Amino acid sequence: MYNKEQLDKTQYYLSALEKEKVYNKPIVTEVVPATVFYPAEDYHQDYYRLNGKEPYCQLVIKPKLEKFKRIFSKVLKEGQ
Repeated sequence: MYNKEQLDKTQYYLSALEKEKVYNKPIVTEVVPATVFYPAEDYHQDYYRLNGKEPYCQLVIKPKLEKFKRIFSKVLKEGQ
């Protein structure tokens, strides 16, 4: 997070995810001020888009992404 606006949004979405019980266990993500950012290697960029047919993407990522889209469909439409 770089500023108060990002902190507020982060806290809002973490609370919403907890309230909707998106995950089976509590979210334990630590929110701290940003320092150095390291971009992922090229082969990790757009991984799901480029490898969506792979079993990991179909069995792990896709269900989570679909659930996220259902829960946050209103926000996603407003942000587009």
